Amino acid sequence: MSKGTGEDAGEHDEKTQTAWFKEIAVEVLQKDPSGWWAEFDAERLFPVIRNRIGRLRTKFVRCQKLLGEMGSGIVMDDREDELAGNFRNIWDQVLGMCPEYKRLHALLASSPASTENLLEINDSDADDDELESSERGTSLPPIAALFGSDDLVATPVPKKAATTTVPAKTKVETKTETKAPKRRNNMLSAIEDINTKQSDMLLSVTKMKLGQKATQEAAERAARFKEAEAARQFQREEAELGRAHEREMMDKKLELARIQHGQPMAMGMGNSGAMGNGGQMRVGDGSLMGLLYDGDLTQQWQSQ
Repeated sequence: MSKGTGEDAGEHDEKTQTAWFKEIAVEVLQKDPSGWWAEFDAERLFPVIRNRIGRLRTKFVRCQKLLGEMGSGIVMDDREDELAGNFRNIWDQVLGMCPEYKRLHALLASSPASTENLLEINDSDADDDELESSERGTSLPPIAALFGSDDLVATPVPKKAATTTVPAKTKVETKTETKAPKRRNNMLSAIEDINTKQSDMLLSVTKMKLGQKATQEAAERAARFKEAEAARQFQREEAELGRAHEREMMDKKLELARIQHGQPMAMGMGNSGAMGNGGQMRVGDGSLMGLLYDGDLTQQWQSQ
């Protein structure tokens, strides 16, 4: 009743599953110290064992699908305290559905493992709804609570079924082969999700950096333009001042040239009305002497 260890792992003695179920029924049920199952023969009891094992396997597969490859690995490493978020909720759900999940995982999802442990599950998990031990106030023995009345009245399998040999290893290998792609798919899906999240994060960071760089470059361009505009304005003002200075100097040079060549020039004599001809005088053409003898101008000079 063992899957074997080491070199003999996976070997069997050509017994059919029905023969194994009958042997388990005799060892577990008929030999139960309470004697409650003694009245039933192996032909009536082996469907009970078969159905119970089938329900355990179905429940285990359902829980394993819920956890996935990553969650199952964490649980089997005894690190379920590290689960958080959605994984934590799934693990709580699995514990409610199948409290014996870790023991079933050791039996059904790994090899070699002893099938004797599967029998120990029947009377060890007090939280399972199917268990009703005598310590909890029931009249049935602990092992009896695992089976219902429908199992007891199951129709015996015809004798022809005994001729069909289906080794237990064949079914285990078939289930393992069907599960393996699912595990790989789950792992690949998890890796793809992680890669997608990393790509999205890198894209967001790249966009943020490009936006910051564009903003910084725009600010630098605006500062350079403002500085260049200020420099041009300063140059314009300096040029305007230079031109005004040049005009002033040119006017002075022209005035000096007029004086040097005897041309009329504007003179401020204090009271221009006292002078003839609008207060102007000519130099070098004889008119100045005539003005000196003008009566008004003579009186003005005398008064001064």
